[in-house]
Amino acid sequence: MEGFEASAAEIFEDLSRLRRVVLLFDECEDFFKKRPKNQDVGSRTIGAFITAGMLPRLQALREKRWVIFVLSTNSQLSELDDAVTRLGRFDWAHEMRHPSPAARIRYLKQYIAGSPIEQDVIKAFSEFFAANTDTAVSFAHLDEFANAMAQFAAGQVEEMLRRLGQIVREQSPPPLVPGL
Repeated sequence: MEGFEASAAEIFEDLSRLRRVVLLFDECEDFFKKRPKNQDVGSRTIGAFITAGMLPRLQALREKRWVIFVLSTNSQLSELDDAVTRLGRFDWAHEMRHPSPAARIRYLKQYIAGSPIEQDVIKAFSEFFAANTDTAVSFAHLDEFANAMAQFAAGQVEEMLRRLGQIVREQSPPPLVPGL
C-alpha cells in the first residue's frame, strides 16, 4: 500500500503538469469498484483504500481542465463505486457493447453483396442471432467468418451456423463469471 500511494502521488503530480492531452486509464476498474457500505475501517480491502485515494487525484486532475481523461473498463457502470460515477466526476459515461444483430448483418454484407450465398448468409445470421441473443459477436468474429465463407455453397445454412458458432467459441475470451 505504501509503495502504491507513493507511486500514485508521483504519477498524478506528473499528470498535473500536462497540457492539452488525452489520458487513457485502461484496465483499472479494480481501483474504482463499489466499496461495501457500512464497512468498518479494519475490514476494508486494499481496493477500497485505493479507490478512496484515487478519487481526489482524479478530481484535482479534472479541475485543472487542461487534460481530458478517459476511464476504460470491462465493468458495467453499476459495478463502479458511486463516488466514481457521481455527477461532476466525469463529464460523460457511455457503455459500448458488441454490435447489434442488424449492424452485424450490415457489416457482413460488404463481403457478400451480390454473392450467390448472400441470402443464405443473411438467413443464417438472422437465425443465429435470434437463437443466441446473449452471444457476444464482434466485428473480429465476422471478419473471421467472412474469410471462411468461401467454403460454403448456396443452401448450406446449417454448416454456416455451425462455423459461426465455432468461431465465436474459439475466439472469445472466457466468461468473467464461471458457468456463463
